[in-house]
Amino acid sequence: MGTEIIFASLIATLLLVGGGMLASKFLSASPKAKNTQKEEAYECGIPTTGPAHIQFKVGYYLFAILFLLFDVEVVFLV
Repeated sequence: MGTEIIFASLIATLLLVGGGMLASKFLSASPKAKNTQKEEAYECGIPTTGPAHIQFKVGYYLFAILFLLFDVEVVFLV
């Protein structure tokens, strides 16, 4: 009996999420034309120099994740 409920909720979840994604795709009013100026990073009118994506060290990500982990723990302790 429990597996039918899990299966039904999984199917309902997939249908709702998929339906929402399809509805947003078909109902969106934004133009789909590619434009190089639209794809540039906004830099207050100053033309960008160099690549927009730079590679960060993994240590920065690990520090941020550890900060969030301990920040959430402190919230639960309070």
